[in-house]
Amino acid sequence: MSSTNWRTGSPADAGASLPRALTRVLEEGFFGIAEEVGDDRWTAICESQDGWLEAAVEFRGELRGTLRCRLPRALAGELASAFVGIDIGKLDPTGRLVDDLTGEFANMVCGCWVTTLGADSAFELDHPTVIAAPAAECGDSWRRLELNGMPLGIELTVREA
Repeated sequence: MSSTNWRTGSPADAGASLPRALTRVLEEGFFGIAEEVGDDRWTAICESQDGWLEAAVEFRGELRGTLRCRLPRALAGELASAFVGIDIGKLDPTGRLVDDLTGEFANMVCGCWVTTLGADSAFELDHPTVIAAPAAECGDSWRRLELNGMPLGIELTVREA
């Protein structure tokens, strides 16, 4: 397995540990497992989804950048329900709690990821922002995943400070 310390390669190589951080957060905090999907599957699972959210977290330290998660409100509601231990369907997917927990999800993934960069790296994370997002617009720089039969896009933009 390759080193998770970004100094062993370019700043772009720092993102290599993102899938591990995402898996850890999903499994430990949201009781889910996501799998990467290809273009055809991505298109198929995005077709019936309405009302998307995008959560973004800016980070600063030896590296700077943004982690963004894009997902349909229905999936955001399921993740929020799992996180707080409420039956799926009991939370309003358009409510503030779902928006807040979608931001917290992105924050947890970003925080878990930056801890893989080395003990001597200090980072500041901004408060996450959550906005309505264009449906399924996740280009080539995004990881495209399926979780609970629904799409989850994640993008990490990294540059040196």
